[in-house]
Amino acid sequence: MLVPEMLRHSAHVRPGWEAVAEGGRTLTYAQLEERAQRLANALRGGLGLEAGERFGLLSTNRIEFPELYFGAAAARLACVPVNYRLAAPEVAEILDDAEARLLVADPALGELVARVTGDAGFDGRLLWLGDPYERLLADASPGRRDEEADDREAVLQMYTSGTTGTPKGVVLSHRNVVANSWHLLAEDSVVASDRYLSTGPLCHLGAGSRIFLLAHVGATHLIHPRFDAERAAREMAEGTANSALIVPAMVRQLLDAVDAAGTSLRGKVRLITYGMAPMPRDILTEALERLGCDFQQGYGLTEGGPNLTILPPEDHRPDASGEWSQRLTSVGRETIGVRVRVVDADDRDVPPGEIGEVIARGPNIMEGYWHRPEETEAALGGGWLRTGDLAMVDDTGYVYLVDRSKDMLVSGGFNVYPREIERQLEQHPAVAEVAVVAEPHERWGEVPVAFVVPSSTVDGDELDAELARFCDERLARFKNPKRWVFVDELPRNSIGKVSKPELRARLEEAKA
Repeated sequence: MLVPEMLRHSAHVRPGWEAVAEGGRTLTYAQLEERAQRLANALRGGLGLEAGERFGLLSTNRIEFPELYFGAAAARLACVPVNYRLAAPEVAEILDDAEARLLVADPALGELVARVTGDAGFDGRLLWLGDPYERLLADASPGRRDEEADDREAVLQMYTSGTTGTPKGVVLSHRNVVANSWHLLAEDSVVASDRYLSTGPLCHLGAGSRIFLLAHVGATHLIHPRFDAERAAREMAEGTANSALIVPAMVRQLLDAVDAAGTSLRGKVRLITYGMAPMPRDILTEALERLGCDFQQGYGLTEGGPNLTILPPEDHRPDASGEWSQRLTSVGRETIGVRVRVVDADDRDVPPGEIGEVIARGPNIMEGYWHRPEETEAALGGGWLRTGDLAMVDDTGYVYLVDRSKDMLVSGGFNVYPREIERQLEQHPAVAEVAVVAEPHERWGEVPVAFVVPSSTVDGDELDAELARFCDERLARFKNPKRWVFVDELPRNSIGKVSKPELRARLEEAKA
């Protein structure tokens, strides 16, 4: 199966069913499929893109996301969604690496787009969503293209910085996308009767992959521009939404919103799926007791397409004595269709309870990194994806993460890589050394904190403000350190590497 066939099936069997809704706009499956085909013909015709090329997408969550993803696949192009919270030079760097000749942009991001196409240097064609986009579709043919793609051709190119801080394009093919969807359908992550609330950024694969999954099964995709706990609670209580994907930081806000509204979600919601960050056990158990619906957790990463493991609803229920299982602190077991192992440095499976690296294999795993053969070989050599995540596994196959992607943190649902922040701060003349670690945050889940060794004696308050301004100019706001700690030296381990566990311990001690 190729990606366009997922949408084509639902348009054939459920043509009048609501496919997607956002901000008062709705599309049926028949309308969505027609618009995706018109877009495919416009991209290859009037806009002159050729099979195999990439185009950028810079947008907040909008109803056009599904037709852009499916339209790209039908046109034999790869869509490159770019995080709209990045700084202009970061956006331009991604578009340049992807060799994009076209950028589809949201008018709400006009100021950012102006900087991207101005000083940041993107000189490709620009297509605004809204009237210009609608005119383009109206002038295009609705007929299906007769070109047949290979299932290893790219449909998405998602950028992830990884531990190096350098953006890498993760190439995801028809095969990867369709396989990930089949795997999740087998786990009942989505069913046709779902009215699925999506509040996470669709430019990221965690939420973005649901576009394909929901269209595959023929469910209704409810797109919110951002997470609004009061709106989410209201729509769930009213029955407008009966399923949702949220990050753990949102669960507390949802519980508070339910309290404030004096309502109940019992019997109103089928399933809440969470992931992309650790969930504090006390918040999870409170949500399970009070919301009265099933919960499911997923673990994965962009290179995995993304899903690798599932902790299903039955593992979220107390036993006969009312006790919660220790499995609530795990990320579950390998998803149907995926092989997951935890191995040592010699790729041998570690015994239960010992720590190793998570590796995975399956048709959902990426094709590789765009134009990076050495890094692709390092990640996929031997036929297994090396995730860089450390975990232990119990004797029944449940995986317990110990550390994520070499100190990566998740802030408000966005991946933040400390090395990327450190790389920028190292360029400031007042910084001799720097190390960035995560600190728990009630609202955002985690935020970055920078430990800085100044290059000379300075006023801490003045340097704090200077470094904050420096980061504002070079990094997306969610990556900026929320706190600065000035130290005489950084702690190091026996081989001279900075000991980030010790830095995190210092933060904990300061709170005690």
